[in-house]
Amino acid sequence: MRTNERPEGGYADPAALVDALGYDEIGKAIGVPAVTVRGWKYFNHLPRRHWPEIMLAFDLTLQDMLATEKGGNPRQRERQARPKRQRIARRASGR
Repeated sequence: MRTNERPEGGYADPAALVDALGYDEIGKAIGVPAVTVRGWKYFNHLPRRHWPEIMLAFDLTLQDMLATEKGGNPRQRERQARPKRQRIARRASGR
């Protein structure tokens, strides 16, 4: 672990959490390749299925993990906010 101190208010986004904890450290702790963790940083997204392992390995709370989601990928947040019908209509129209 690169740092023992969490920023006040949690990590701003998933990329900040990965920077603070380190690719290799996260990968070793949860059993995934470091290149996978780099991908998470690039896409600014931490898969929720890995949250429990990350929380245990680095003594993080659920609030820490939820805080990263609030600052995560803006395109994904916008997409999730749209009603499903609108997403389907966009896909059908080719946009």
